[in-house]
Amino acid sequence: TMVPDGKGSLAPRFDEARLARLVLGAVPVPTKAPRNATWTFVGGSPRLVPAVPGAAVDEASIARAVAAALTDPARTARITPVVTQPSFTTADAEKAGVREAVVDFSSPFPPEDTTRTHNLVVATNRINGTYIPPGGTFSLNGILGERTTAKGYADGTLILNGRLTRGVGGGISQVSTTIYNLAYFAGADIIAATPHAFYIPRYPEGREATVYWPTVDNKWKNDTPYGMLLQTWVEGGNVRGRIWSTKVWDVKSIKGERRNVKAPKTVRDDSPTCYPQQPNPGFDVTVVRQWYRPGSSALVKSESFTTHYIPEDRIICTRPGAKP
Repeated sequence: TMVPDGKGSLAPRFDEARLARLVLGAVPVPTKAPRNATWTFVGGSPRLVPAVPGAAVDEASIARAVAAALTDPARTARITPVVTQPSFTTADAEKAGVREAVVDFSSPFPPEDTTRTHNLVVATNRINGTYIPPGGTFSLNGILGERTTAKGYADGTLILNGRLTRGVGGGISQVSTTIYNLAYFAGADIIAATPHAFYIPRYPEGREATVYWPTVDNKWKNDTPYGMLLQTWVEGGNVRGRIWSTKVWDVKSIKGERRNVKAPKTVRDDSPTCYPQQPNPGFDVTVVRQWYRPGSSALVKSESFTTHYIPEDRIICTRPGAKP
């Protein structure tokens, strides 16, 4: 359309988005998305992968070029891409402070359950290299999404309604517990963490976190002035993890004695979905997290976490051919 320009003349007005679609549908213009700076791990240490600028076509520039071509004897509009910068540049990465392993944590798992181990490998591969900027929030469900067979997950052991069972993606709580302890000892702000219903002896008492899609998440905030780079992998019967950053805190953890200890029961179950369990008592336990400046013995702050575990009953599956 033509509209008054306020100076006694008419000026063209375009639907810029529609014009851009028409032009780009007829004229091939090379474009590419920018690529953020990232890190890869070489020899167990992070190596910076520089950002790559992209190329895009600016809709407004197409409209301007076409408007100029209306009165140009050549009647030609030249359309060229413009350089676009990534949201996280190489300079941003260099200033992030990713320079040392500030936390290292391992969580052992039973390797005889091969499908569960497979799930651990799939999840740690997906998480490995995740960067949490200063002020940014980590969400395990946000990164992994729903655990499905299409994403490579298999059946594994999980807890549902206080009983062991099998389900797609079972075992990911082992990864969640590893990451929880990384955040815990890095001094991060724990936003959401849910312990298992009953105590699993291979995990630290009161310092573990389950996860379930989409309702139970492992979420924490990087409230330090430096970026945090996660490194996660499976090795030698352990889920391994590190946070690479600049050390801000020395964190100590003090576990109290078990309280309100309750003995488990023995349950005989002949259902086809029965999964055997070994007995463990229920109890309450309190863990205190303490923050110190590196090299200082002066306590800066502390907080306590109290966990209630129900008893893990002994489950005996009595149907013919059941696993003892």
